[in-house]
Amino acid sequence: MELLAHLSPTEPRVTVYNEALGSRVEFSALTLTNWAAKVANMLREECDLTPGDAIALDVPHDWQEIVIVLGALAAGVTYQAGDDTTGDEEVAFVGEGTQSDAPTVIVVGDDPLGAPVADLPAGALDFSTTVRMYADDFPEPTASLAAPGSPTKRIVRASASTVTQTLEQLATGGAIVIVRGAATDERMAHIADVERATAW
Repeated sequence: MELLAHLSPTEPRVTVYNEALGSRVEFSALTLTNWAAKVANMLREECDLTPGDAIALDVPHDWQEIVIVLGALAAGVTYQAGDDTTGDEEVAFVGEGTQSDAPTVIVVGDDPLGAPVADLPAGALDFSTTVRMYADDFPEPTASLAAPGSPTKRIVRASASTVTQTLEQLATGGAIVIVRGAATDERMAHIADVERATAW
């Protein structure tokens, strides 16, 4: 899959700190690609979506949101996030406790390692359980995410940052550290130092 082929496969590209849970997880381009392929296959086979279809996305900015969007891009499926959703999407990815009237609702848990949702609403699918059943290779041609630009090599952003900002950073060859939860300026500066980030 060519989506992230412009990136070194083993360097950390997305790192997520969850301040409330005291966790840190990181993902290389290869790991992101494998997850994105699983999502793309799930969108095709489980959700029966084809290029040009759309999904609704109402989940926290975390690694799972990123791989869902990458998988959608690979499958040629558009995504509508937050207030941009139309209500006409056949499939909605939602966070725990979030409601949706979409025909297919997929709940994305808040566990930093992607553990299954403990209390799944009736009729909903669990993202973690479902996506793991699919292959980590997507057979269809995909365009590269690469875009011209001069990235800040590695940046730190609060969780209020958007998936679009993350994709822009990846597209230009950079990496991002997302900090979820309350963090003081001093804490953000410390994380930036530990992660050798050049901006925050």
